[in-house]
Amino acid sequence: MSDREIINVTRASLPPLSEYEAMLKDIWDTAWLTNMGKYHEELKKKLREYLSVGSIELFVNGHSALELLLQALDLHGEVITTPFSFASTTHAIVRNGLTPVFCDINTEDYTLDVSQLEDLITEKTTAIVPVHVYGNICDVEKIQEIADRHHLRVIYDAAHTFGERYKGEGVGSFGDASMFSFHATKVFNTIEGGAVTTGKENKELMAKLYELKNFGILGQEEVASVGANGKMNEFCAAMGLCNLKHVGEYIEKRKAVHNRYMENLSGVAGVILPEYRPEIEYNYAYFPVRFHNYRMNRDEIFENLKQDGINARKYFYPCINAYACYRNQYDVHDTPNALMCSEEILTLPIYPELNKQTVLVTAIGSFAADTVIRELKEAGYRVIGSDIYDPKWVAASQDVEAFYQAPLAKDEKKYIDFIKDIVAKEHVTRIVPLIDVEVDVLNRHRAEIETDAVRICMSDEEVITTLRDKLLMTKLVAGVISSIDDPDMKRQVRTIPTEKASEIDFEHVSYPVVLKPVDGRSSSGLYRVYQEDQLGFAFSNIMDPTKLNDTALDNYLVQPLIKGNVITVDIVRDREGHVSATPREELLRTANGAGLSVRVFRDPVLEDICKRIADRAGIVGCVNFEFIHGAGSGVYYFIECNPRYSGGVAFTEMAGVHVVKASMRIFDGESMGDIGDPREGYMTRKYLEISMS
Repeated sequence: MSDREIINVTRASLPPLSEYEAMLKDIWDTAWLTNMGKYHEELKKKLREYLSVGSIELFVNGHSALELLLQALDLHGEVITTPFSFASTTHAIVRNGLTPVFCDINTEDYTLDVSQLEDLITEKTTAIVPVHVYGNICDVEKIQEIADRHHLRVIYDAAHTFGERYKGEGVGSFGDASMFSFHATKVFNTIEGGAVTTGKENKELMAKLYELKNFGILGQEEVASVGANGKMNEFCAAMGLCNLKHVGEYIEKRKAVHNRYMENLSGVAGVILPEYRPEIEYNYAYFPVRFHNYRMNRDEIFENLKQDGINARKYFYPCINAYACYRNQYDVHDTPNALMCSEEILTLPIYPELNKQTVLVTAIGSFAADTVIRELKEAGYRVIGSDIYDPKWVAASQDVEAFYQAPLAKDEKKYIDFIKDIVAKEHVTRIVPLIDVEVDVLNRHRAEIETDAVRICMSDEEVITTLRDKLLMTKLVAGVISSIDDPDMKRQVRTIPTEKASEIDFEHVSYPVVLKPVDGRSSSGLYRVYQEDQLGFAFSNIMDPTKLNDTALDNYLVQPLIKGNVITVDIVRDREGHVSATPREELLRTANGAGLSVRVFRDPVLEDICKRIADRAGIVGCVNFEFIHGAGSGVYYFIECNPRYSGGVAFTEMAGVHVVKASMRIFDGESMGDIGDPREGYMTRKYLEISMS
């Protein structure tokens, strides 16, 4: 990775990979790749609803959509349009044998200057092709009034305005028809794609467009017109269906970037920012800034930004009537506003991930890492990682934007200095620890790390201290259970009798018992003692025989050994007290307690108790509770709380409960939102071999 991240003017918005992969499998299974397949037809239906239009036809790209639309309308002569647009607008007109007539733009929103429009109409004029520029909607009423008076067609280039509304109406419903582009750089993309829409249902026009995009073919033995291959394939349609689920989220994130620009650039002399009309619902597709009488010209600013790794864009420059292919036919000075704006406007980078924060995920060699990293990236965060091992040993090092080899957390000063260095170097705003030892060290040193801008994503300091102490947690859970009025509920969830090892007379203990550290994981430092003569082995590992009066037993607890299946519950709780609980039965586990095969299930009593425990403890973010489901008794015995993501968090995500994203929303100062209910069922994980050479 380079020392400095390059920021481009835009970046393709992508759905969660798992959503697209599921649709790819279906395409593979059916082997129907193109020619108006299932996903093509489904996307048509959903876009018609989303855009609030009467008719829609899909195309391979926006240019084909516009070119074939002009052909379908059988236009002749002259078409009035704007020189301040992308090349496709005019090219589509010319490739239909039509003559473009350029109307200048206004300097407020850069759309057609309707005050000049009527003067350009001649007996040869048959249509107007206005462009909604940068998401600014043209003066549709005035344009339609002029068109009606002169019996002209109106075809809108709406490539920049996906999803926008004017006075409550979808932007694709104005004029005779509108063209949309679904290119990868747009607010909504199908990788490549486009569409034509009409306000009212227009079966005749849609039939003609279908014919033209399919080579003019009407049947196996009839070709009625000179068409083209303008069909959208199934891969693109599938991407569109996935992205359509998230486009509202994309627009909200774009709006956040837009708002930051407005806050920081407003009031700067010589900098003209976008103006917005209250009757328009915008999609924040672009952020054009006009430098007029500023201390530097647009090109100087462009170069300065480029030196800093920021690739803004001179959009649109040059004007279309200054292109080499048109300049001999037109004089760019005939449209002075367009010429001036083309020399003064710079579109600044704007895309959902631009507003992202940098998250440091520690111990990315742990079981939870793959899921946590993937979910964070899908949520738009920039993710870097650390681990004590060499990156060649850690598969997840390939999934983060930067990797740092960490010292052992038990060397606290060295470890905290390492964390502080990475936070400063990478501009880290969130830290997500994945293992207990790092949770403990970071919790003890929060004051050195956390600032207004930097947050460790775990519960408050005192809460973590309680969660990591099994004796304190046992007492807390016992208090929750005792406060419940329902006797049946009380019988179903219990704590395990727990005492300090240093306070027990082992000659009078009923075996078997379990010795476990007060603050460790149950699978770490745990000893099962089935009879008294096995105590020597456990004590020899716990205590140092060279030390007199060794106090190590003070840090150990003794509990009766209870047989049963391990139940883990992933918990998310926000500061407003909203709680989600997702239980799973662990069927196969690794030696250190990570689930390999599980059954996700629902149990209202268990979930209710878990929510009460989370409330009583004051948990914030995502943690994991463990229980033993007693064999034969059906009782849930509380074991411990892991104050971090569980090793099996992937199963909760697979069940449809996105705890990672919810937890990050909480630490970004929001509520967790509605994260849904889990899908029940059996789930398993498999290993993936990766070559790290």
